[in-house]
Amino acid sequence: MSIRENRLFAIEDKVLSIQHIRELADIILQEYLISDNKNASSWIKFYVKCYDYSSFESGDISIFDDSSIINKKRVKSIVIEYKEGEEKHVKVHLNHGYIQEEKEYINDSDIEIGGNNPFWVSGIYEKINTTLLSFPEQDTTLIEYKSKINWLAFIIGTYFGGALMDFVDRNNKDFIPFWYQATHKGLGNFFVSLLAGSLFGGIIVWLFTYVFLQKTYEIWPTVELQIGPDHLLVEKKRRFFYAKLLSIVLIPLLLSIISTIITNAF
Repeated sequence: MSIRENRLFAIEDKVLSIQHIRELADIILQEYLISDNKNASSWIKFYVKCYDYSSFESGDISIFDDSSIINKKRVKSIVIEYKEGEEKHVKVHLNHGYIQEEKEYINDSDIEIGGNNPFWVSGIYEKINTTLLSFPEQDTTLIEYKSKINWLAFIIGTYFGGALMDFVDRNNKDFIPFWYQATHKGLGNFFVSLLAGSLFGGIIVWLFTYVFLQKTYEIWPTVELQIGPDHLLVEKKRRFFYAKLLSIVLIPLLLSIISTIITNAF
């Protein structure tokens, strides 16, 4: 009685063009071509779903050519599947982005490999994994440092809370935080003012977390299928917009805040 080995591993933090998909598909196609003359039950299929609700299916790798119709669309998911009876099976699932389950963002792109020969399973696994490692990495910095970014947002929000109170109460346009000036009026007044500023900082963190950081999962998807013309690559366009916003608005604003703190400290 033979023992079947199965492996399942996730595909994470990758940016894949149609050339990368073709390279991945070719590895599996070669396995099919080797077995094709030996086993009549062997087959290979390529499936593609697009955001315009069209879908395509083929047994020919030319579906991933640069001139293919799918390279004119925004692709949602790709499945590459090869099977040789019950002896060999490879299935690649590539789904653009995350899926959301109970407020958690889940990666559902993976590869399944199964077979009666453990040496074949290990061999095809190594080929696919080595190829995947050579593909471009997705930038996940904002997601990885989410907690640290939240603390930075809290500090900035607290500063602005104090500055806002100072501006409203005294019409002081130099934006020196109210809780900073409150130290001259007693410790109790300082802590009350600091608490009010902190509450404002908390609101900023909440907005930052639920408006901006959650958007990072959409803008930097764990698997990004960069297939189709540039005007359809929504995530790429949004990243360019945020980079422009950061350079034009946020960085000068941050430098202005730091300059004000230093000036008033000395």
